[in-house]
Order: sequence, then C-alpha cells, then structure tokens
Amino acid sequence: MACVKDITFNDFSRLLDEKKNFIIELWAEWCHPCKIMAPYLEEACQKLNACYFYKINVDENPEIVDLLNVNSIPRIIMFVDGQRQSELKGFHRLESIIDQVSKIPCDTI
Repeated sequence: MACVKDITFNDFSRLLDEKKNFIIELWAEWCHPCKIMAPYLEEACQKLNACYFYKINVDENPEIVDLLNVNSIPRIIMFVDGQRQSELKGFHRLESIIDQVSKIPCDTI
C-alpha cells in the first residue's frame, strides 16, 4: 500500500483550511525526473511515518500551479500549520528529501 497519497486541488484546499502539517509533491505524468523521484518520496514517507505525504498531478489540477506560483516540477513543498514553510525544487535524492522534511514538525498519522 502506498504511503504517499494522491490528492486533488479540493483535497489540498481542505488541508490548508485545517492548518495541517504536510508535505506535497507536485508532479506530472510526462515529467521524467518526477517518475525517478517518486520511489524516493515513497521511501521518505515510510521512514518518516509521522508525516503526511501527498502528491498532486499539476495537469489534472492546474489551479495548484497558479495558487503556489509554481514554474517547474518536480517540486516538494512543506507546510506547517497550513502555511508554506520550505520547498525543494527539481530532482532530489532520498537523503536530501529526508534531510529537508525532517526539519519540519510532523502531525501524527
């Protein structure tokens, strides 16, 4: 079973309204670096099992691009209390993802 959950823009908006701490990856089916990085995000999710990890397809949810002012993918954005805290732009390996994500407080799953 996947640890990283696929969500829609409406799900994302609900997370912001609930002021959750979470990690989201913005990706697209055509994005080769996104496909290579997906297993790293999944592994980070499993290792940091106290964090909520989500992914959202930018082609299926174009509103996210404008809302978050995203001009390139893959993009991992960390939110604390529903506020954008930090982000990773472009391709990153597992160690880098874990290093950055572990710096934010995670809600208990």
